[in-house]
Amino acid sequence: MQSDKNIYSHRGQEWIEFMWEVLDHVEDYTIKQYGDKGEDLLTEMTAEECILQIKQYCARFGRQGREGQQLLDMKKIAHYACIIWHKLKEESDANELSDMRKADP
Repeated sequence: MQSDKNIYSHRGQEWIEFMWEVLDHVEDYTIKQYGDKGEDLLTEMTAEECILQIKQYCARFGRQGREGQQLLDMKKIAHYACIIWHKLKEESDANELSDMRKADP
């Protein structure tokens, strides 16, 4: 099996490293603290509300004195972005299904 370093660009490798960090954060902290999809607060939040959360983390960038807080905030931003992407995709898929049903005689 080939190493990821032989397959992906430098940016791709950076993304994979970051993806694993975010996944660990989601599994080890977020799910344990707040629950999984369908039982957490994010399930009920709109994409717009998730954007507001991202804006809050961006606004405090460079202002947090705790060591490692900026790296943690980037993981949180990425997680919110992922939630937004899935909410938009689910909405798009639902719209496509609805359009197909309208077109079906």
